[in-house]
Amino acid sequence: RELTMTDAFWGTIMGECTARGADLPTIRTCRVRQLVVPFAQPLRTASGTMAAAPMILLDLHTSAGVTGHAYLFTY
Repeated sequence: RELTMTDAFWGTIMGECTARGADLPTIRTCRVRQLVVPFAQPLRTASGTMAAAPMILLDLHTSAGVTGHAYLFTY
């Protein structure tokens, strides 16, 4: 398979951590929540009208005690 810029970046990071003897954190838990956020006014586009935005909230907890948060619009 052909390597991408992302592969090269993470390969370098992982190689540096391994060379230094660093223990890489692992994902301990993943929490996913769904919600629908209503708009104050409906959004009208050429493909239709949206009254709300369906979303997913994501929390990742690592073995290093770091928590990462992200959200995704699922429309």
